[in-house]
Amino acid sequence: MDPVKHPAETRNFGKPTDWIEDLDGACGYLSVADQHDLLTGQNLMHSWWQPTDVERQMIADGARIELRIYGNVHPVVSLALAPFRRTTPLITGNEGEGS
Repeated sequence: MDPVKHPAETRNFGKPTDWIEDLDGACGYLSVADQHDLLTGQNLMHSWWQPTDVERQMIADGARIELRIYGNVHPVVSLALAPFRRTTPLITGNEGEGS
């Protein structure tokens, strides 16, 4: 799957400082949009991914989507299907304050 830039993007992550591409493989960027969760007070980082044609066919044929976590601690994560539109607004948590 390929990462997709979104107009709500607030920052990009690059490869870790100790990443060695010859040993660890290629490492691209991860574009994220930060959102303040009003229920928990925590920050949510959204990223969007586009499956390739081959991956879409694999999913249609029953392949599972695998989440890989590097390291020994499992962060809180979420997977979802999201219709992607270039005009899709992302609520950042500041909307409606003071109204």
